[in-house]
Amino acid sequence: MNIRVGNGPENVSAALQIWASRRGIGLEYIQPGKPQQNAYVERYNRTVRHEWLGQYILER
Repeated sequence: MNIRVGNGPENVSAALQIWASRRGIGLEYIQPGKPQQNAYVERYNRTVRHEWLGQYILER
C-alpha cells in the first residue's frame, strides 16, 4: 500500500517516513508544483476553505 503526499516540510518529516516504513507503507511524493496529482486532497482543502471557513468571518 502507498500513500501519496505533497512535498511540503510537514510531509517529508523523518517521523512520517519512520511510521510508514514500520508499517510497510510506501510514500509516493507528487511532483513539485503539480497539486493536481493529489486531486482528492486539493478538493478537500477547497471544500474546507470555501464551504466551511467561508461561513465565518475571520479577522487577521
